[in-house]
Amino acid sequence: MHSLDVIHEYVQTVCQQIRWKKAHSLIAEEMRNHITDGRDAYIKQGHDEITATQQSITDCGDALLIGTQLDRIHRPKPQWGMMLWVVGFVLLGIVLGRVLFPGMDFSYGGLLIEMAWLVIGAVFMCAAYFADFSMLAKYPWRIFITVSLLAMAVFFYVTRHGDWVRVPYMGVITFRYITLLFPVLLVPAIYAGKNKGCFGLITAMLAYGFLCLVAVAAPPSGVSGFAHFMPVGLGLLVFAAARGWFGVSKGRGVLVLVVVLLHVAGFALWLGANIQSSGSRIFHRIVTSFNPGLEPYTRGFEPLQIRRLLSNATLLGEGTPDYSYDWFWPMRDMPQTLYEEYLLAAVTFRFGWLAFAAVMFVIVFFIVQIAIRCSKQKSGLGFMVSIAVVMTFAMQVLTFTISNMGFGIVRTSLPLISSGSAALVANMALLGFMLSVFRTGDAVADKYIDPSAKRKSPFTWQDGKLTIDFKLSAK
Repeated sequence: MHSLDVIHEYVQTVCQQIRWKKAHSLIAEEMRNHITDGRDAYIKQGHDEITATQQSITDCGDALLIGTQLDRIHRPKPQWGMMLWVVGFVLLGIVLGRVLFPGMDFSYGGLLIEMAWLVIGAVFMCAAYFADFSMLAKYPWRIFITVSLLAMAVFFYVTRHGDWVRVPYMGVITFRYITLLFPVLLVPAIYAGKNKGCFGLITAMLAYGFLCLVAVAAPPSGVSGFAHFMPVGLGLLVFAAARGWFGVSKGRGVLVLVVVLLHVAGFALWLGANIQSSGSRIFHRIVTSFNPGLEPYTRGFEPLQIRRLLSNATLLGEGTPDYSYDWFWPMRDMPQTLYEEYLLAAVTFRFGWLAFAAVMFVIVFFIVQIAIRCSKQKSGLGFMVSIAVVMTFAMQVLTFTISNMGFGIVRTSLPLISSGSAALVANMALLGFMLSVFRTGDAVADKYIDPSAKRKSPFTWQDGKLTIDFKLSAK
């Protein structure tokens, strides 16, 4: 028997004892390299190849025993701690809602509806948690095109029927939160360009531009979706170029990054050309966010009231009510949409700026912790997927905080904490996908899923003869 066959049989026996199949490739390669190194050392001592191979395998130990020991080590890493964070944020949102907004529908039926959406979010989160994130790299363009077409179909439906749909007994689903999934969708398009030079970088940039256009087309005006996706997608391109994914020199990488920035600048100019009219919703939203007094009873009404509310807040404890606006504040009959969009402002008014600082500290601490976990990912794909989720989460927190300070250019919800059916489900699914990376990322090696790796063809033509390698084609 050939020495390679002996090594293969031994390694296969070891892997058969390991229940986590995703780890087989890494373990098999490591053991083959170890046995081969030992074999080469014995050959240098004067042993023949077969004897050297057998001796090297003997030094490794019994295959069944080694496999059993490795099975205890190589297992998926449950993310119970991170899941407790998610549960804690959801519970915090429920408690704050009942304390801050007693006028909302917290009846038995309302509680059942809220719990139903939590169950739906939990189902999506579990499905993403157990999903194989490496599929993003194995079938990058299939996934990108399929999901993009589905998003376009949804937005086409929305432009004809409105930006939301009412589900019987369950409330309203807002479609604009679909754009929260776009950063993860961009990752396979970036990964598909790995080691393909400028061509790969250009295709990734085009995919980014296409998603920007789709985000702008999202309801109701596209500003929120574009504002969340544009910086995150650009950040992913920068990370990929900085890590040398595209195999281009630093000079070319910088050049392409400049092209990307020019692309974004051109897109901003396009937006600017469409907000010249004083009747533009985008124009009014930007202007009134900085000077809400220009339209105190229309677009500037909510930012103006937020600033009045915060000006009456204290360091600790409930602020002083402004009774001239008592019908709007202090939130005794707060509508659901304002609960979703101004939760931090309400916390600040009812409990003081120290309470606001405490909530923000917890959220920022969570973001920093998961960012550190992302930086430790061994797989480049795992890093990009997880960092896409982290940046999406952080962008929502940033825009929500700015809005709650009275500068509401875009509308969003505080991830997991403020209510909202579609936003809750989307964020739970994203975090579940990130936890899937943390759970199995150590067993994923980029070279086993690299779409740019050239596969040897089973057909060869040489000297006028066609040769078919059936072993290779069987693989």
